[in-house]
Amino acid sequence: MCKAWEDMMQEVAEWTTKEVEVRAAKEAEQTVKETEERTILQNIRNVMDLFHVTADQAMAALKIPEGRLAELITRL
Repeated sequence: MCKAWEDMMQEVAEWTTKEVEVRAAKEAEQTVKETEERTILQNIRNVMDLFHVTADQAMAALKIPEGRLAELITRL
């Protein structure tokens, strides 16, 4: 009975470890995406302020894909 209990506890520990790793990876990925978004927005603002240009001009200078322009403008 003791061996069976130890095996079960080992399985639970392994499963828990995997779950924690998966969740941590997902959270890290989300954090990276959020940080990249904030950085892009801050870069656009910086170019606008420094060169006194519009958001469209700043995004063109930063070579931001056209597909993202509308979304980013609403977030500025």
